[in-house]
Amino acid sequence: MKKSLLLAIPLSMMIAFGACKKEKTEPANDTTGGNSGPAAIAATQQSTIFYMSGNWCGPCGLYGAPAKKAMNTKHGDKVNIIACQLNGSGATDPLNNANANSLAGVFGVSGVPTAYIVANAEGSAVNGGSAMQANMDAAILADVGVSDVIANMAIENVKLDGTNLSFDTRTKFFKSLTEEYRLAAYVMESGIAGRQYSSGSGWADYNFNDVLRKSVTSLVTGDKLITGPAADQEYPKSMTTSITSTWNAANLKVVLVLWRAVPNSSGGTTVAVINSVSASVQ
Repeated sequence: MKKSLLLAIPLSMMIAFGACKKEKTEPANDTTGGNSGPAAIAATQQSTIFYMSGNWCGPCGLYGAPAKKAMNTKHGDKVNIIACQLNGSGATDPLNNANANSLAGVFGVSGVPTAYIVANAEGSAVNGGSAMQANMDAAILADVGVSDVIANMAIENVKLDGTNLSFDTRTKFFKSLTEEYRLAAYVMESGIAGRQYSSGSGWADYNFNDVLRKSVTSLVTGDKLITGPAADQEYPKSMTTSITSTWNAANLKVVLVLWRAVPNSSGGTTVAVINSVSASVQ
């Protein structure tokens, strides 16, 4: 059975969110696909993996990297992996960035490799070791087997004009709810050539996949989409961002993550991942 994995955001992050401009989001008419409009959004559950690692970390090379690759190979589009490359004590990962650090803070990362496998407001933290692959597999199977799906999304009209990236999203809720829901989007890159250290064998050439390049939204846990969504309604939102010219556009994708946000007794916000989808940039 999966454990509840609710994540508390510090007050400082809550203040930053409160300072952002709030947009009124109106529900879109539901569609049935075909020639009459956009494709219907199915009530399917994906598993979101926030994978915390570092190229300097021996257990990451020995246990984490093979486990992550195996999950991608076995589960395909049933999982969306967001790999956060982190610095260590006295060690710098060349793929580290501020957004990866922020997500590590949200999850309270204390060591790598660690995979946070989350869906439908529940999750599991899987640590490195010989059982990492089996434990990740079990957590993913628990996610995608959920029948009581809260919401799902679609990414459409993805356009890359030079370094300007834009796309449209639709989020459909399958029940009436009262909480606040946030929509986050992350730009990911695969096929990045680098070096990974592995316990017992040392440094080796390695291609890094599903690496978090940037968060599109102002907070890594997303910007407000709607409070109190209605059942069987869709909520559209368009997003734009810029990419760095050195990133390989052919290997870029967008991962969209829906988060639930609830105020807690300490004056901050407790968040939980609901669902995720992805789309290639090219």
